[in-house]
Amino acid sequence: ASVSLSDGSLQLQPLVIVSLSNEMDLLIGATLNFGQQPESQGSKTAEIKSEFGTFPTMFFAEWKYYF
Repeated sequence: ASVSLSDGSLQLQPLVIVSLSNEMDLLIGATLNFGQQPESQGSKTAEIKSEFGTFPTMFFAEWKYYF
C-alpha cells in the first residue's frame, strides 16, 4: 500500500498467484486508487485534489509458461 501523507489518498495493489502446474502460473491483480478526483474549472485546467485520485482503477491477469 502507498499512502500520500499530504492529502490522505491511497493506492492498493493486491496480487494473487495461482500455480497451475510446475511450468505454469496465473497472476490476477489490481491497482486500486482512493482519493479526491480532479475538479474541472470550465475551460481551465483541472485542479488536482489528491495524488492517487487522478489514477484509474485497473485490473489485470497474466499467464506465465516456463519451458
